[in-house]
Amino acid sequence: MAENLGSYTEVDAPGRLSASGTVLTVTAADRDEDLRLYSDKGVDHFGATFDHDVDFEVTSSAGAAMNCVVWAVSAVQDDTKSWLDDTAVAVLVRSRTGNNSIQIVDAEDGSNQSYMHGATIVDVPFYLSVERTGETTIQCRIYSDAIRSTLLDTITNAITSGNKYQYVYAFNGQNISVGGSDLDITVENLDLQEGVVGTNMQLNWLDSWRTIDAMQINISDSWKVVAGAQINIGDSWKTVF
Repeated sequence: MAENLGSYTEVDAPGRLSASGTVLTVTAADRDEDLRLYSDKGVDHFGATFDHDVDFEVTSSAGAAMNCVVWAVSAVQDDTKSWLDDTAVAVLVRSRTGNNSIQIVDAEDGSNQSYMHGATIVDVPFYLSVERTGETTIQCRIYSDAIRSTLLDTITNAITSGNKYQYVYAFNGQNISVGGSDLDITVENLDLQEGVVGTNMQLNWLDSWRTIDAMQINISDSWKVVAGAQINIGDSWKTVF
């Protein structure tokens, strides 16, 4: 299930971010601004394996080229420049308008791998699946369609064994010293694919687990006993022969 980005924490003094439901809209972002949208999932939440989906589209880019993170997990909450300068425990996927690429980066050692899209990445939607496939490997599969049937490329990077991450990001700006960028981007459908686990004889009803006694059915949020071969019509039980 896609994350409610409206519940994420914003760092946005200039007022560039607008998050509602599963959609984040970033308007007129500059590369010298501190812009972030993230969620604290708890210490060491993301461990040896995870598989996240996210969609993004740069809808406008003018002025100086800008790099912007469209997915990341980190052990420390910070901006992109600080991660890279401090060799932080963070791994990120970023869009780069300067060379029309998508890049996966391990901030801890600066290693990266890029997908070069061609003439432009503006007005081109991308659908990403980012997976930690093992202790030392993370990959980003890049698709051109929402059902993820047309694979454009897979970019893979090494990460440090044992690294665990607390924060997940739907956006992180550059926050470098020089501005001059004007970028619009939409990031949406961030799905951590973690699911909700119930116990035996439970049903999830409006995101709340309800215990089911044997031979019951829920009608209008009320449990009704089912006796033998019966069907409920208009809140009245009818015997099925």
